[in-house]
Amino acid sequence: MPRAKYPIFEVDGIKFYRKPRGYYKSDSVRHCGQYMHRYVWEKHNGPIPAGYHVHHINGDKSDNRVENLACLSADRHVSWHMREYL
Repeated sequence: MPRAKYPIFEVDGIKFYRKPRGYYKSDSVRHCGQYMHRYVWEKHNGPIPAGYHVHHINGDKSDNRVENLACLSADRHVSWHMREYL
C-alpha cells in the first residue's frame, strides 16, 4: 500500500487531509469541507464571528496548535498578509 504524500492528522476522531494550498481539510460526511485551523479555533474559543478569519500566526498552515491561531477581522487579516509583501 503506497504511503500518503502528506500525513493525515486526526483531531477528536476527525481526519484532516492536506490540500494543495497547504491547509488541512476534513472530507468526512459530518465535517465535510471544514478546515482544521477553524475546527481547532472553535473547539477552544467558540464560534468564529461572521466576517472573521482564523490566521496562522507563524505562517505555517500545517501548525494548527491553538496558540498559533488568531481570529482576525477580514480587513485586519488582509492587511496582516499585505505586510509580508512590502
